[in-house]
Amino acid sequence: MRIMHGHVGLSYCLVLFTWPLALALLGSGSGAYAAKDQVFNVKALTRTPVDAKVLKRSEKDGIVTEELMYHSEMDGQKRVDIFAYFSYPKGAKRLPAIIWNQGGLGRAGTWWPQFYAKRGYAALCPEYPMKGYRGTGQYPIGMDMGRDPKTSGIYHAAVALLKAVSFLETRRQVDKKRIGMAGTSWGGFFTVLMVGLDKRLRVGCSFFGAGNLQMGNNWWGGPNTSRKDKAFLERWRTTLD
Repeated sequence: MRIMHGHVGLSYCLVLFTWPLALALLGSGSGAYAAKDQVFNVKALTRTPVDAKVLKRSEKDGIVTEELMYHSEMDGQKRVDIFAYFSYPKGAKRLPAIIWNQGGLGRAGTWWPQFYAKRGYAALCPEYPMKGYRGTGQYPIGMDMGRDPKTSGIYHAAVALLKAVSFLETRRQVDKKRIGMAGTSWGGFFTVLMVGLDKRLRVGCSFFGAGNLQMGNNWWGGPNTSRKDKAFLERWRTTLD
């Protein structure tokens, strides 16, 4: 597992240069799933069907782009499906693959998937399961956990990203032993979270996003996280971070 993190100048270079090299050459995965995780039962969450459906397929300059939906989870009686764009070179087989997590909790777009596809990768950009977006999740995503972390938008977004890896594993265009993830801002936060959860991810690149938020962040009052007590910060550290 290789995890890359940086700020704008350095991290842009990492995405353009170090990331493709690492994704193409990296070796074994991250090892076992996180032991005794209090929130994410990764094995159970990834056993559910992907049930992907291609809604539209287009081709331009040798790059195929699909608009699709895949199944994320059942939240009680509610079925959660995720919208995504998937791009790859025409005729591709067993390519290294990248999941791109949008910054700012933005909607899925085609720019990054097509950027990577033009450079010889298969690339997926999924949408967060947020209200008003094209999937069926309809969750608010923010920095509060509520009484049960499994009801938080962060949890449901993480499940959607676990299933994004599962989707890529089903595609002939993808070498399932060479799947990585990258993202910026909120997408960087989720990238850090996911490479800690999912052993199938072989490399991660995060910029403008990080973990260990209990150590200080502006959402919770600056470097000293003055708006949250120690009990909350420890609960955050041991559940959603």
